[in-house]
Amino acid sequence: MPHPRLSILVTTHHRPQLLQRALRSILTQANQEVEILLCADESSAETRAVAAQWLRPCDSFVCTPHLKGPAETRNLGMQLARGQWLCMLDDDDTYADGHLAALGRLFDRPAGLYYFNYQEVIEERQPDGGAVMVDRRVVDLSPVAIDVLMVRNFIPNNALMVSLAEARRHPVDRYLQGLEDWDWLIALRQSGLVSAHAPAISSCRLHYDRDQKSRNRAGSFGLDSLSVYRKWPAGTEALQRQRAQILAECGIGLPAHFL
Repeated sequence: MPHPRLSILVTTHHRPQLLQRALRSILTQANQEVEILLCADESSAETRAVAAQWLRPCDSFVCTPHLKGPAETRNLGMQLARGQWLCMLDDDDTYADGHLAALGRLFDRPAGLYYFNYQEVIEERQPDGGAVMVDRRVVDLSPVAIDVLMVRNFIPNNALMVSLAEARRHPVDRYLQGLEDWDWLIALRQSGLVSAHAPAISSCRLHYDRDQKSRNRAGSFGLDSLSVYRKWPAGTEALQRQRAQILAECGIGLPAHFL
């Protein structure tokens, strides 16, 4: 079987109906240049049924209930992927029509990390597993300098494409309590990997449960951010001050020069 140009790593955990929506959004536009790697860290019959119904012979389904959390699951998926490029999609998110065609126009670019604008969809999750859209907006990343990544994560994992060989060199840190996706992006950036914004693409849709998005997680976010800051020095006084401000907003007071 020829190697695909693009591997899409879909991670899932006990959300079969939303998973169907995610897979459908890929398969309505995928060709043989695209493979799906569906990785579940649980082994429910419902998830298995979705995989059996939706995946093609060229796709793969890995069920690993002994792995806990997104870091280990994504690392396994990256090792099994066969494509030149890697994208990720969470089980509750989707690709708009034309997204894969837009990605295809980047396949011949130099190896690197390419990130995109995206659509933020607010929805109400239903008891039966469905969802009703409440609001939608496009998030434009054009004004954001890449150095901001050292202060906060502004690039969702679902809105990027990275060369698979480079992704494998920087596994997701399974020891972090949170924000491991942000830490992974910093590792890629700090390795010297070419990073570029592709402004013509805005067709990845990130879906948020309205009730869950409204919850206040400032305390956990501050401590998780501090773990990332300790691992990756800011490099400049300006970035140190920005980090101190982020932590102060979460109730953590530290002098900027510590960051």
